[in-house]
Amino acid sequence: MVAIQDTYDEGSNGTAEDWAAALVQAKGGDADAVVLLVISTDIDMAGSLCGPTIGVEHELRTWTELMPHSVFGSICAEGYSDYFADAAAKITEQCEVFAPQ
Repeated sequence: MVAIQDTYDEGSNGTAEDWAAALVQAKGGDADAVVLLVISTDIDMAGSLCGPTIGVEHELRTWTELMPHSVFGSICAEGYSDYFADAAAKITEQCEVFAPQ
């Protein structure tokens, strides 16, 4: 699953916990069957690439942290290839251990 948004989430239905549960449910309850890549603003972290750090609740980052196989990348990076490569590596790892049900 790939989610790209240039801001932190403001107004989506539900919470990061709801989104994580929905992804896992869609995969028959198997969290290991999901790899999540989120590319979004990083203004919630010190050393932000996107500008001054502000104190916000960043649901997209929280969602990423809730998923056991995930990658978060800054939308303000010069390129996203490293993020996609990290996600592809996680997909490969999960495919090697995946047991279809």
